[in-house]
Amino acid sequence: DGTLWAWGSNSFGQVGNGLAGSTPVTRPVQVKGLTSVVAAASGGNFGLALRSDGTVWGWGNNNSGQLGPPSVTGNPVTTPVLIPGLSGVVAIAAAQTTGFALLADGTVRAWGQNHYGLLGIGMESQAPDLVGLVQVAGLDHVRAIAAGGYSAFALREDGTVWGWGSDTAGQLAVGYATDLPVTRPLQARNVAGVTSLSAGFESALAVTSGRQVLGWGMNSVNQLGRPFIDRYPVPVVISR
Repeated sequence: DGTLWAWGSNSFGQVGNGLAGSTPVTRPVQVKGLTSVVAAASGGNFGLALRSDGTVWGWGNNNSGQLGPPSVTGNPVTTPVLIPGLSGVVAIAAAQTTGFALLADGTVRAWGQNHYGLLGIGMESQAPDLVGLVQVAGLDHVRAIAAGGYSAFALREDGTVWGWGSDTAGQLAVGYATDLPVTRPLQARNVAGVTSLSAGFESALAVTSGRQVLGWGMNSVNQLGRPFIDRYPVPVVISR
């Protein structure tokens, strides 16, 4: 019916029911004021919702501008607010303190904290001083996006995957891990024909047109279904 329900930690109002507190919300409650929701995403302590009219709404923690311009506040935002400047959005994703929107024209917008270069504009800043909407550099013909932790990914129409942000566990699949920020999208190695993808905190998964499931990045608790090695900076096939 297009409503959205949430539960869990609510210290920053991220459940969206008009309240904030240290007591977890143990049963689903309706996020206030939202109808016609077609997609939702959850970041570190904030939530995003995409409505059928192509607008994006956010709530929860806004100390890094993750609810969009023009302001940054340490006070919980306990009900959804419209993220200004966005229209024609077809998909959303959320990293720890950064939001992403895929537009109908195949380009990607980002806002919030630029830690590890997550805004994808060729520079890094750990302070919440770049909270306006920016276009992720060098990306077009994008058909899906994903984000997790401090990394973000885009799936292009040609089946290639591009990633930016943190690569500390090899989660960008560029063949190595680095503590340096990746401030512009890089193409993932040995990944082709991808039809869908998802991202964890330091790992990512993709499904190919050949029905293979690929994984890369952190494997410390066997997230990639492989024993012994704690990280894979290039994709591996996940098998039964």
